[in-house]
Amino acid sequence: MKIVINGKEFTSLGKTIIINDGKIVVDGGDVWNLNETHNEIKIIGDVENITCTGNVTIHGNVKNNVKADGSVSISGSVGNNVKCGGSCRCGNVEGDVKAGGSVRMQ
Repeated sequence: MKIVINGKEFTSLGKTIIINDGKIVVDGGDVWNLNETHNEIKIIGDVENITCTGNVTIHGNVKNNVKADGSVSISGSVGNNVKCGGSCRCGNVEGDVKAGGSVRMQ
């Protein structure tokens, strides 16, 4: 899977991603320090769970949960819940969607 934050690319085989306070943590192990505020987060590939501050775009499926402070855009489906502070645009969601903005399911 590829993680792109503000144009910087990171590659990982992990499936659970936490992006918070300028740090990327994958599966509780891999840690990258960005030393900057991240505005644009893209995940290319399928993930188990993602938690992040800011907006996130996922080009793939999420097996379990998505939690973001900003908006969420997912090209695939979500196996459990989506909670975001902004709008949500995604495919099928098996669980609940709680969004601070609009919700659009494809």
